[in-house]
Amino acid sequence: MTIANTIKSAGARLTMGDDDVRALLKKDHDEFKDLLSGLVDGGQGRSRTNLLERLKKNLTAHSRAEEQVVYDALIRLRTKKDVHVLGEEGYVEHGAVDDLLTRISRLEAGTDLWLAHAKVIREMLEHHIAEEQNEIFAELGDLFSSEELVAMGGQFLRSKARVLTRQASKKQRNVARVVAGQRARKTASRVTTKKTANKKTALRRSATGGQRSASYGRTTRTRAK
Repeated sequence: MTIANTIKSAGARLTMGDDDVRALLKKDHDEFKDLLSGLVDGGQGRSRTNLLERLKKNLTAHSRAEEQVVYDALIRLRTKKDVHVLGEEGYVEHGAVDDLLTRISRLEAGTDLWLAHAKVIREMLEHHIAEEQNEIFAELGDLFSSEELVAMGGQFLRSKARVLTRQASKKQRNVARVVAGQRARKTASRVTTKKTANKKTALRRSATGGQRSASYGRTTRTRAK
């Protein structure tokens, strides 16, 4: 991180419009910082689980959209030796956070191991955000015009919306599968119960029929005498 880029990024944040892709990225970054504070320093149990679900959903959409719109644009540029490296590094850091989010989702919220994961995720994201808002924001301002940055902002929002839509559809399918599985188990249970009841009824009838036959046989023999 260079002092020049830090100064340029600070100046850009004062002048860029709300539709600039950098402004949209920073807005998401601020939201993630709040969620991370709640994860590490907030309440217990269900509250932290809800915060994690929100972070995972929104961060995943943000990351995939940023990779497609920003990182890929930087990787394609060869005008400066190290610009494409920033895009590649961004992909790697996103992947590391994705892995940690997957791991923490399997743990019980609030445990020591869960909190350890949450703290590492916060540290990684805070470092990633600080580097991005200085290095990458400065490079974007140097390499793209205001019009191009606004166009990238629109692409970012559309890409993020598509990811969120896919996530919602996947969640609905998962819920549908769970409901279908519950119905199938209930149906199977009713069928099993009915079969068991039918078997018991058949056994009772068979036993009753046998008793009647035996009684009839005794009556016949008595009459014959």
